[in-house]
Amino acid sequence: GPRATLLRVQEAKLLWARGLAHQAVDLLEPVKISALELTAEIVKNGTRHVGFTHTDRLQFAKQLVLATSWMQEIGLKHGEEVVARYQLALSLVKWERGYFELAKYYDFLFTRRLEDPEVEKAPGTEDCEKTENLRMHAIQTYLRSLEYGCKKAFSSLPRALTLYFELGELAVAEEDRERGGGGSASARSRKLQSQASGKAAKRYGPRQTGVVAISQKCTKSTIPPRVWYTCLPQLLSRVSHPCNHVVQTLITLLLNITLNHLPQAVWLVAPLATSLNERRRGVGEAIVKRAIKRFRADQREEHAEALEEAMPFFKEMIALAKLVPAQSGLRAVRHRPPR
Repeated sequence: GPRATLLRVQEAKLLWARGLAHQAVDLLEPVKISALELTAEIVKNGTRHVGFTHTDRLQFAKQLVLATSWMQEIGLKHGEEVVARYQLALSLVKWERGYFELAKYYDFLFTRRLEDPEVEKAPGTEDCEKTENLRMHAIQTYLRSLEYGCKKAFSSLPRALTLYFELGELAVAEEDRERGGGGSASARSRKLQSQASGKAAKRYGPRQTGVVAISQKCTKSTIPPRVWYTCLPQLLSRVSHPCNHVVQTLITLLLNITLNHLPQAVWLVAPLATSLNERRRGVGEAIVKRAIKRFRADQREEHAEALEEAMPFFKEMIALAKLVPAQSGLRAVRHRPPR
């Protein structure tokens, strides 16, 4: 029953903590069977029937994910078999930890192929396509996990964004090679920033569009502000990304964060609109203008006024920071250590 299963899992965790990895796996799965055989056994025992409750399915799925994770870690199973076992668990119950573990494994496979010197890295090759497919699976699965909870969001969201930014850089590099790399780096960057044509854009555009759609779902109010608060510095640091598609994604993300979590986001988004860097300032101003317009359209006038008043406040803070004591007639305060 469920209670016996729970006790068995706890005992297996104790064995694993003591370094008895194989004994822990044997306790969870005494009989070694493949994912296909396991699927057939589940259907045979009627776990998909109404009598098998959600709690029972969740307990079984958790045990399956735990056993699969351990098997992969000690080298008992790998590749498609591991993916199939994770997908089997998710077919029973969809929950955050299941998607997170699957995303981590996709990420592991992607990183291993990326570091393998025997894997071809040239764009357009079959090896490169397989590597990029693993990257996309990892991004999408990390983001999918956020639809079911945020316990792992501090790990999944930053990693998904990092993989996404790298994907955008690949698109820029690919298009740069197509154009022959003509002109200065800054000129090419501005050109790529303003348009998204060429083979690379066609190749990565639809995939990135899918990531944007999933990301927009993650910016709703169901995601706690603390999650986005940890990712805001990462998002703001890449608003000068050379790929226009990524920049538009960042604008959408930052706009949605501002609309849903203004008290937290204003301290980072508003200063962006007063940046000394022209490109960063342009992105910040666009976000602020759109946010104010949306607030007023939704009859949230107090939010619009708060954001408007934040702009001169940060400008005054910047002006104050530029004051030098010698120029303002004030003496610099020196700290004297106690005798």
